Amino acid sequence: MPVIRLQPPLKLLLLILVFYFRYSDSEIIFEERFEDGWQSRWVVSDWKRSEGKAGLFKHTAGKWSGDPDDKGIQTYKDAKHFAISAKIPEFNNKNRTLVVQYSIKFEQDIECGGGYIKLHSGYVNQKKYGGDTPYSLMFGPDICGTQQKKLHVIVSYQGQNYPIKKEIQCETDKLTHFYTFILRPDATYTVLVDNREREFGSLYTDWDILPPRKIKGDSRKPADWDDREYIDDPNDVKPVGYDSIPAEIPDPKAKEPDDWDEEEDGIWRRPKIPNPAYKGPWKRKKIKNPNYKGKWKTPWIDNPEFEDDPDLYVLKPIKYIGIEVWQVKAGSVFDNILICDDPEYARQVVEDVWGKNREAEKEAFEEAEKVRRAREEKRKEQERKVRRGKQQGIVGMELGSAVEGMIQTTIWMITTMNFKRQLQRFSAFTLLKDKRKRSLHFAGSKMPCIIAIGFLSILCTCSCSFSSLSEPDLKLVRAADDLGNFAYNYRIVMTRIVLFVSLRKILGLDNDGKWYGGQTRPPRWGPQEATCPSAVSRSVNHFILLEVEILVKATPPARGAHPDHPLLHPPVAPPFSQAPQQHTRKLNKTRGGGRKLERKMVDTAQK
Repeated sequence: MPVIRLQPPLKLLLLILVFYFRYSDSEIIFEERFEDGWQSRWVVSDWKRSEGKAGLFKHTAGKWSGDPDDKGIQTYKDAKHFAISAKIPEFNNKNRTLVVQYSIKFEQDIECGGGYIKLHSGYVNQKKYGGDTPYSLMFGPDICGTQQKKLHVIVSYQGQNYPIKKEIQCETDKLTHFYTFILRPDATYTVLVDNREREFGSLYTDWDILPPRKIKGDSRKPADWDDREYIDDPNDVKPVGYDSIPAEIPDPKAKEPDDWDEEEDGIWRRPKIPNPAYKGPWKRKKIKNPNYKGKWKTPWIDNPEFEDDPDLYVLKPIKYIGIEVWQVKAGSVFDNILICDDPEYARQVVEDVWGKNREAEKEAFEEAEKVRRAREEKRKEQERKVRRGKQQGIVGMELGSAVEGMIQTTIWMITTMNFKRQLQRFSAFTLLKDKRKRSLHFAGSKMPCIIAIGFLSILCTCSCSFSSLSEPDLKLVRAADDLGNFAYNYRIVMTRIVLFVSLRKILGLDNDGKWYGGQTRPPRWGPQEATCPSAVSRSVNHFILLEVEILVKATPPARGAHPDHPLLHPPVAPPFSQAPQQHTRKLNKTRGGGRKLERKMVDTAQK
């Protein structure tokens, strides 16, 4: 038979004819590529606009695209409701296959939001179109955090919405993906993602629209049910003498040792070995059970509540298509919406659009990611510089405050001590001639000790702060903060101590509770007041020790301090109750003339 060779023009004509006859019976109900003039077909809803919660749609191809001229509509403004719809020719899928397909690209880190479309039946007020508008089919991805990344397929039946029971995962990257839903007249469905089958099933089994066709019956096994696959052979007989075969026999190869002595070792006997003729306890042979019916399983029976609906797959006549979503972060691009009855045509659209542009889009995305990462790194570097500058400023302020506090405290101490000397110079108690016994012990020896303790605490606090931190900037900030706090407490407490020292000197008391010069009473007082200074001195000394304890405790040890850190073991003042008790005993021995003055002195010291 001769071979017919067609010329190239004839080949092209033949392909066109095949394509025409192949898709001549198919119907494209609605197809939207969002080219020029799309605004005339779509209506943006005013739903939530009066509340300031309505978002907008931009006509764009997105930040990265395989074809910059292939534009869609992109959600705009974060944390908004987006609602837009279009009227389509009325379509009924009775005895026809329904194909719903569209593409979406999540350019944003969506965090939480939807990317689905809806088909609506009946009349829809497009300017008020929103989340409460009834729909017949909802299909598309819904992402919220890391837990929910599902693909919704919700079908309406007799006014009630039924979601699919299966968990279908959607794509979560930032590239364009096609989602396709096919519903056939036999109530079977297929979900495709980028022309790859993601799920397949039936409306009867994967939705709770109708009761199940079959249910489990009685789980009790019938008495005559034999589930033994093998049974003992009733014709098998035990051989004669089988039970007399021993399990072990003497080893015929064993020999008596040459050094065996029967008088010492006894009579030699051969050791036992397993008998190869012994087969174990006798059992009947197994044969197949002629009455075997298989393993018992609870049977499935017809559900008496099931009533089949041959039009289960039929949706109410479709008149509108809409996009109604809420997104925390906007930036999703919707495009290539298709409603038809031919799955092959939908598959070809995916190949023509997504198949040709996916590599170019991937390269554009990678280039955009490089730019974004470089910009993000630059922003972080600027933030680090600003933060470092602020930390250095804080360090300077804290160190300056600490130095200023120390200088002011020192000046205050010098001024106060000088004032104390001036008072002593004109005091009546300074008229005494014996200067050697004048009590300057506290001001001459204890005061430098307290100052030394203060500076030592500063050094310990700063050193422990530096040793317990890892970042140099944070070390300086923490150490400067501790130093500033200590300087503040140091100034307050040292001021109180100086005031108490001045009070003792003004009253003319020494450390032993005696008047200057070793006198038993002050020159201007009577003999009845001679016992009071000891109690007053103890009270004043007690409060000074309390202030030292407060100073040490007010400076907490830094994080990571050594167990022997001096701030962990502050000095403890003696119980204050001792001074009032001793004073009370002394006070009872005095006469009434000096009682009031003595009480006033004690109250002054305590205040």
